[in-house]
Amino acid sequence: MKKLILALIAATVTSEACLAQLSTDPEARQNVIMWEKKSRNEVPNPRRDSPAARALVIKANSLLKGQPTCAAMLKASRLLERADGMYIKAKIFDGDTRTVSRRVFWLEDLANAGICRKGRAS
Repeated sequence: MKKLILALIAATVTSEACLAQLSTDPEARQNVIMWEKKSRNEVPNPRRDSPAARALVIKANSLLKGQPTCAAMLKASRLLERADGMYIKAKIFDGDTRTVSRRVFWLEDLANAGICRKGRAS
């Protein structure tokens, strides 16, 4: 349990450091945009199944089709955050589920920075 808590703290600190750099470095911002767009069609396929979390990831991905609005990005971020919590409760930790965790921060940062289409979520 201690290792899990330490891993979560390390991931949070690393994400916050990356986001701080993201606000000042245009190249880092472009990389985040590229990584987020590449991961929009990914759905984790862990060894153990978590159908509810998988459904949330698919729904979040569907909100991000085409040129998403800022509101759609924030809504997708909340859905991915819930899915990440479900994966943690199911004790599923692998590369794909870590990407889900990262996408929460990427989407929030991009939406708050206004790097999205203005308007309401569909």
